[in-house]
Amino acid sequence: MKIKNQRTIQELFFVNPCHTNTSTRIFIQPPVWHRVCLIISGVLKYLYAWDREFFCKATPMKGTMKAVILAAGLGTNLTPLTKEFIPPGLPVMNRPVLEHLYNFLAGHEISDVYIILKEGREEILKALELENKYPFRVNYITEKYPGGTAGCLLLIKDQLGDDHFLVLHANQILDFDLNAMMIWHQTRKSWVTIAVSPKSQGQFSSETIETCYEYSVKDCSFNAYRNNGNLNFYPHGIYIFDPRVLDLIPEKQSYVDIKEQLLQRIKEKEKPGYAFDILGYCKAIRTIDQYFQVNRDLIQGAIPELALPEDYSLIKRGIWAGKNTRIDPSVHLIEPVIIGDDCIVQAGSVIVGPASIGDNCHIGRNSLLRESIVWENSRIEENSEVTYSLIGTNCTIGREKEIEKAIILSNKNNHLNTGDYNLLSGDPRIKTIVNISERTFRKEASRKLYGTVREALDRILAFFLLILLSPIFLAIAIAIKFFSGDRGPVFFRQLRCGKNGTEFMMIKFRTMIVDADRTKGHLRRTANDLDGPLFKMANDPRLTRVGRFLRKLSLDELPQLMNICKGEMSLIGPRPLADEEMRFASSWRDVRLRVKPGITGLWQISGRSQCRFQDWIKHDVHYVKNQSFALDCKIILKTLWAVINRAGAY
Repeated sequence: MKIKNQRTIQELFFVNPCHTNTSTRIFIQPPVWHRVCLIISGVLKYLYAWDREFFCKATPMKGTMKAVILAAGLGTNLTPLTKEFIPPGLPVMNRPVLEHLYNFLAGHEISDVYIILKEGREEILKALELENKYPFRVNYITEKYPGGTAGCLLLIKDQLGDDHFLVLHANQILDFDLNAMMIWHQTRKSWVTIAVSPKSQGQFSSETIETCYEYSVKDCSFNAYRNNGNLNFYPHGIYIFDPRVLDLIPEKQSYVDIKEQLLQRIKEKEKPGYAFDILGYCKAIRTIDQYFQVNRDLIQGAIPELALPEDYSLIKRGIWAGKNTRIDPSVHLIEPVIIGDDCIVQAGSVIVGPASIGDNCHIGRNSLLRESIVWENSRIEENSEVTYSLIGTNCTIGREKEIEKAIILSNKNNHLNTGDYNLLSGDPRIKTIVNISERTFRKEASRKLYGTVREALDRILAFFLLILLSPIFLAIAIAIKFFSGDRGPVFFRQLRCGKNGTEFMMIKFRTMIVDADRTKGHLRRTANDLDGPLFKMANDPRLTRVGRFLRKLSLDELPQLMNICKGEMSLIGPRPLADEEMRFASSWRDVRLRVKPGITGLWQISGRSQCRFQDWIKHDVHYVKNQSFALDCKIILKTLWAVINRAGAY
């Protein structure tokens, strides 16, 4: 379907799609064997391109398709931008990300769109008033608890019916031929088709899709990049599914991931799956750095057919402005620049693109705005300089200020607290993040005081507890050595992930028989009492008599006091896990690795083994976002009560 607005970003730069740049090249004669390989490779690429082009032209698409947009993600890697906008509402070129996604879907045969949201976000998206602008029906589906990228599909299983359906994330900017991907999916009778790009195009992600003949999916690896002779691709998180896939999602499991679980189930059932090498623009906004990059790309014309708002007019080559915007003739504008409605740019100012300025903004006299983003209702006073920065909504940059590589916000209702600083971006190009609506100095001092005092208290308390409990340590060691039924070691050591993913050797008292891991795989498949990535049984046959007693009283965790003394752990924090135990939910993993793992935490005092995996995610994220001395004291007191009652310990 054609979008009504015919003004596009292509017009902004007068792009000639047939124009190509040429450059001088020096050719070195390759060996004969190399030339033969190049010829064979070229023939294979030609056959693949011809095959896809043939099906796209010769095979009509069978009916319409439904789309599922996943918008219930944590969005914590975009903190603090998500203090003012939820991820689908972030402005890109003065329009919400979701609007760009709707424009993409409107160009294809989509009949219904289902948006999976966290509870309480439906009204925020409805306020954007986008539903009636497009030819498809928009349906909002809220989930109370995180069900995973696959688990949430069960909420709309009946609505999806017997139709093939598209699944994609809400934080993506797309421009490729979706119809060609659908035809590719249908002609091969695939159960899943995954949108990919070659690793050779600069995608240095640890996620890999391996394919063999005709791009049939051979393996999905999300931990390490492997090159064993197969074609390696980077997955974009865009899938077309056969409706029969929904029957492979276990309804009793509270959290199911597409990449780590559903695709593996499809592989185990030996159902066909294919990768589709997309030709076009496809980028996700998961971090602040990616948010800046996508804005730059779109302003510079990465999507030539991108429709601009109807009321925007071309001021001069590469400069667009909205209605009622006044720009003094003496202003120096260097393309590309997008300026919203009702803006004022005063005399002597310089704006260097790529730059985006939102509605109702004021740029004062003799000011400089260079390669920056300004959200709506903000002011930059005279003689000020803003470079490589983001200015949030309702912000005022005072006279003669210099802002460089900074994010400036002004939101009284959502000020940054101590826990929020755990989630701030590590982008080296951003030096400063400031919320000017609060007393920044006091907040910064409070955050640093919390971190310093917390670190000191952890080590001091751990050291004294080791001395105080040394007789108990000795008694437990003797019991394990002489009454466990074997002569195995006293301690169990295993690599776990610490803060920022740094691995360390965690120490516990051994509670299981020697070589217990040999039977773990079989027991996980047949008798796991947890629904997440961890394995645990109420009556684990591998436990020794002494080990069962230690587990009941949580005494097996005491040696981790040594990890605290070494600075690898804390008294309070998320449970330390191995990397493979966190792969089901990458956003949860990224959040929990922002702080040190702890001996106890919110999950441990909330039932531990009796908790569902989705509750575990909720508890970990809540702790990381709301760290404080008061919360830490509450957890310590509840931990003592949980140990006495032996709640969830086995």
